[in-house]
Amino acid sequence: MSEEFAPDDQDLGLAAISLFKDLSPEALDRMSALLENVSFKVGDTVFHEHEKGDALYVVHSGKIRIWVHDEDGKEVTLAELIPGDFFGEMSVLDGGERSANATIVADSLLHRLTRADFEQFLLAHPQAALEVIRGITSRLRQTNLLVSQRISRNINEEMDERLTTGQRIADKVAAFGGSWTFIVIFSVILICWMALNTFVLAHLGAGPNNKDGAQFDPYPYILLNLVLSSLACWIVTKSQCPPVKSSFKLFPPV
Repeated sequence: MSEEFAPDDQDLGLAAISLFKDLSPEALDRMSALLENVSFKVGDTVFHEHEKGDALYVVHSGKIRIWVHDEDGKEVTLAELIPGDFFGEMSVLDGGERSANATIVADSLLHRLTRADFEQFLLAHPQAALEVIRGITSRLRQTNLLVSQRISRNINEEMDERLTTGQRIADKVAAFGGSWTFIVIFSVILICWMALNTFVLAHLGAGPNNKDGAQFDPYPYILLNLVLSSLACWIVTKSQCPPVKSSFKLFPPV
């Protein structure tokens, strides 16, 4: 609902706002006459995303939350505005739809400036356009930071959910194949394989007609060489194709 201020109180508020700080007392008086003062309660919505933008708002008191829905339907807070901040300027400038939702977090009193009056204000006071540009730039930086943080935090979790069973197994096998645990275990197996055939099984059942004894892979360990060749091919293949999950990692832009 609308609510009127006492002129002195309103002029003091406008003079303290960055958008109007360079205005003369006479210009502040004219601006005061153009502004519609609107109050909101906690939980009220100033405007919804995709609505037609017809006015800019300046926060006189209270707190406003600017937010959007992400692709999963979750609410993402882009900014929380306090007295002195302004919002809604983008759709007023380009005539497009609102790019986000604006919800009241604490009981608020806003100055509402229509699109036509805002355009006339910028034409009459070009220096105010710099403040608008600074405000837009600051929010773009905040949005870029927010998007970067969300990407770096959530992308691996999202890809985990999309992996098939085969991809999960391939990830685990590839990770184990490059670990020190695998290297130590494989070295122990090689030593045991050669020692068992050379020093133990070679003396079991050995005789004039069976010089190799009970060896299942006598020197030069042809079976072991076949196993090593197959394993080497697998390792080379995996080294050229990184684990499935790591191939989907996305890092924030710089």
